[in-house]
Amino acid sequence: MLVRLCAYAAAVHVCTSCRNPDAPPARVVSSSTPTLSAGTVVLCLLPAPGEPVCWGGDFARLDSSSLPHFVASPSFVTISTGTEHACGLTATGIAYCWGKNQYGQLGDGTTTARALPTPVSTSRAFVQIAAGGGNTCALAFDQSAFCWGHGSNGEA
Repeated sequence: MLVRLCAYAAAVHVCTSCRNPDAPPARVVSSSTPTLSAGTVVLCLLPAPGEPVCWGGDFARLDSSSLPHFVASPSFVTISTGTEHACGLTATGIAYCWGKNQYGQLGDGTTTARALPTPVSTSRAFVQIAAGGGNTCALAFDQSAFCWGHGSNGEA
């Protein structure tokens, strides 16, 4: 599926069906400073700050939906998408992840897939988070790095 994104007039628009490239895109969310994160099979857009809008793949709702939808979550200030999971940070640095979890990449101490953002099992607060293939890494306020999930190549 091709996805066409257009940012204009302080609004973000998306066209999920690009069979007719001249068709006007449908408005999804309005924001002056959105954040866009593209993973291997998923795309998430974050209003500043707020709940992400995600589509593609099957991780976001675990139902193979390709239509944009809001992900019920705390208000995130940043997001990152991996292959089949995503993570977000709140303004206080609390990390949440959701999606596939076969390698423990959600950081909740399980390998259970989660349809909704689930807190990472730590008392640390983070300033940055990066979702990867089967792992996730985050940078704490004291500049120490933490990773969890798949680590066969030394990445976590």
